[in-house]
Amino acid sequence: MYDSEQSLLTVRLIQASDLVPRDFSGSLDPYCRLRLLPNQKLQLQSKVQRKTRCPEFEEEFIFDVQQSDMGSRTLEILVFDFDQYSRDECIGQVHMPLEHVELSRDPTFVCRAIMPYDDQKQVWSVTRVWRSRGLRDSEVSQGSGVLEVYVTVECHKGLEF
Repeated sequence: MYDSEQSLLTVRLIQASDLVPRDFSGSLDPYCRLRLLPNQKLQLQSKVQRKTRCPEFEEEFIFDVQQSDMGSRTLEILVFDFDQYSRDECIGQVHMPLEHVELSRDPTFVCRAIMPYDDQKQVWSVTRVWRSRGLRDSEVSQGSGVLEVYVTVECHKGLEF
């Protein structure tokens, strides 16, 4: 539902069904993270639903977005399996371009299939930076006073620095 007077988009997350666990336990503790792309800073999160493959969320999320920006926005819903002892795992995703959804003051019901999460699209980030010390003058480029230094970073999925 979109309130054009206040520029507020209300997304009501109702339920998911037949979620497939990725681990050996067979149970899930699902929750969702919602974002309006391309803005990746604002992320809203649902409550964790314990031990269910068919969670009933019944939660509302409100985004402040101008009506002129609606056509360029995509609602992203990532479904995660909460894990108390390790990193939560994304088990599915929904991307819904808002240009294809009729938004009005009246609620619009939309049902979308949860697609497998494509972890190949993950963006790597360097979380630790080391300082260089004791570099010799011979490493300064031909007396220009400019030090030419580069760093090679190799990322391996599943390893932490």
